[in-house]
Amino acid sequence: MISKNLFLARLMEDLKRRAWLILVSVLLFVISIPTYVAMNISLISAREELIRAARVNTALYEFANNLYSGNSGLFLFTVVFAIICGIQGFSYLYDRSKVDFYHSKPIKTTTRFFTIWTNGIMIFLVPFLIGTLINLVFFAANGILDVKLFSNAWIFVLMSFGLYLCIYHLAILALMMTGKIGVTIMGIGVFLFYEVCIRMLFAGYSDYFFRFFYINDESNWVMPLLSPFTYLSYYDLEKWSGAFTFFCLLLFAAAVLFLALWCYKKRPAERAGSAMAFPVVQPLIKIGIAVPVMLFAGIVTSDIMEYRPVEGTGNPGFPIFIGILALLITCGLIQVIFEADIKGTFHKKIHIVISFVIAACIALIFRFDLPGYDTRMPSADKIEYATLITESGQGYYRSYLDEDMKWISKQEYVDKYMKLTGETAKAVRDLAAHSEALFLEQPNKNQFYETYKDTGYIVVSFRLKNGNMFTRQIPVALREKEVVAYIEMIETSEEFIRYNEPAMSEELLSAVESGNWQIEASWGNNILNEALSRKQAIQLLKCYREDLLINNYAARSSEMPAGNFRLSLKTGVSYYGNLEFMVYPSFTNCIQYLKENGFETEAYISAENVEKIVVTRDYPTENEEIDFYDETTYESTPGVYFTADYEKAQEVESKASSYSERALLDAILASAYPGSMDWEYWYQGNPIEENYRISVFFKENTPCFEEYGSVADFYFLKDSLPDFVKADLPDNPDTTE
Repeated sequence: MISKNLFLARLMEDLKRRAWLILVSVLLFVISIPTYVAMNISLISAREELIRAARVNTALYEFANNLYSGNSGLFLFTVVFAIICGIQGFSYLYDRSKVDFYHSKPIKTTTRFFTIWTNGIMIFLVPFLIGTLINLVFFAANGILDVKLFSNAWIFVLMSFGLYLCIYHLAILALMMTGKIGVTIMGIGVFLFYEVCIRMLFAGYSDYFFRFFYINDESNWVMPLLSPFTYLSYYDLEKWSGAFTFFCLLLFAAAVLFLALWCYKKRPAERAGSAMAFPVVQPLIKIGIAVPVMLFAGIVTSDIMEYRPVEGTGNPGFPIFIGILALLITCGLIQVIFEADIKGTFHKKIHIVISFVIAACIALIFRFDLPGYDTRMPSADKIEYATLITESGQGYYRSYLDEDMKWISKQEYVDKYMKLTGETAKAVRDLAAHSEALFLEQPNKNQFYETYKDTGYIVVSFRLKNGNMFTRQIPVALREKEVVAYIEMIETSEEFIRYNEPAMSEELLSAVESGNWQIEASWGNNILNEALSRKQAIQLLKCYREDLLINNYAARSSEMPAGNFRLSLKTGVSYYGNLEFMVYPSFTNCIQYLKENGFETEAYISAENVEKIVVTRDYPTENEEIDFYDETTYESTPGVYFTADYEKAQEVESKASSYSERALLDAILASAYPGSMDWEYWYQGNPIEENYRISVFFKENTPCFEEYGSVADFYFLKDSLPDFVKADLPDNPDTTE
């Protein structure tokens, strides 16, 4: 009992010097935040009652739920307050006289530490709990407090407390290792952001130097493992449960607290007022900061000077120079901070040398791919299953519904569901290996694109039997014979089609059939579109799914879409999904169903709607034939891509011819493709004649004029120019009348 009373007495004594911090905590958590909540309740109630009284409770509930659903503002307050509280509690360690005073008292070191530590916890926790209770009373008084909201509020309290402990302990640890408040704040920044900076740096160098590097956008690859923010983000993304997240926060906080206590016991009293309390760690800190700074300066300069080894552009001169300059400045600045003397700028030159050697070695490892990142490929017998992402797809609205009826990205969908095995997985592996070999035959990426005109990329992932994942992003030569064979083998595989095409999702079909989803559907070419009923949309979607399963890659590569089947799904007033499916002439089930229901599938536009067509041909001038990219100029003057005649070379000579006779209109429209429709480069490459532009003028009071406007752009498909157009717009413009 005496021991307990003594501890309480020491707590009360310590609180006397922290009165202003208690006041700040009360003002923030007990007064300001509840006042903010009360003001919003009043504002929302008044605003919603003017619109619709029934909306009041819904709007209030949304506000309350958002307040306790990972509110970034409250988390920010928690972080800032934790840093202030941690520094203020042990700030006496900055002053030698105060250190002597505190340490002269007959109190155990551990007791003194936990006295200050406990007050730091209570100063935050008590006002925070009171403020939360006040908010819940407000919500209950307005009739919106239910079990879910009550539960969310206390889960948020637990998460906030876990975050507070982590940041509070990191602030204490930083203070224990330093002797000045400015250095302490910098130390906290290092603790919080060092790992993520290193991860971003390595990702940047991998992207610059590895030809097949890929980071999954949903993988959170750069998120640090040792960070409370990562744990909270995993909880927010529903990857971790609340209990597991809180456990991880507590575990992290406990580990940091142990280190802080150890440093407190070992901290030399005479280091009060010095930059660092433990001189032995100074070289590690200096080198640990200088090396990333040099590497970062190098890659930023590379980006500015457009030095890209993978693409074969630029040279490393300026990146190396700026990197070394950044290293010298960083080492000098850190040494000045350590010694508190400008004369110490170039002391400890050995640290500069070591930092340079380490940074240079890291850069060379990436530059020459010493780990063999670009040359590794697992053998087929080591692969458990494969996933493949290609550029094949339907327009720009590719979205996927998962089993929870949530819209997710293609990357998420593939990661979640696609597991290619057997011959399909082997074909994916062989496609990847062959494409890598083709790419590595060329000195750089630009030369690869020059050699193989039609190119795309694939992202392959292999789940190996040892549990590891192997992922690469690989450029592919889309018209190369063996590549075509591998792609055709994969794209005719049912297991690939089912997870590559959003239309194959059973959840999508269920949503279209369900009365819980409103749908808008149409068929057309984006100039003239015809609405589909729900029944028609359901049947056309089923036909489309059947056609996908029997579709031949080679046939699709030789065709242009006959039209677009568009689906928009929504609930309430908000659109949740917009999809566009290109229907090809070889999609016999779709084409037959559309014809049976009176929809046009043969022609994009009928000549009956057209008043006239103007065909324009652009002729290259002498200036256009200048080789703008001058490698010699680029090397000697980094950043200069074009000759001085670049602007002059943009002048293009054009000739136009107009047609209004019905037979000529029919002939042009039979060879034209609407500019309003996309095509799939993965299959068709660039199928249009780039030097020809077609302007189709519609008659007034026609469906095309009413729906689209007076004029639409079209393009000629390659090898389909009508003879009379060739005669009117010959290769030599001087022969035209």
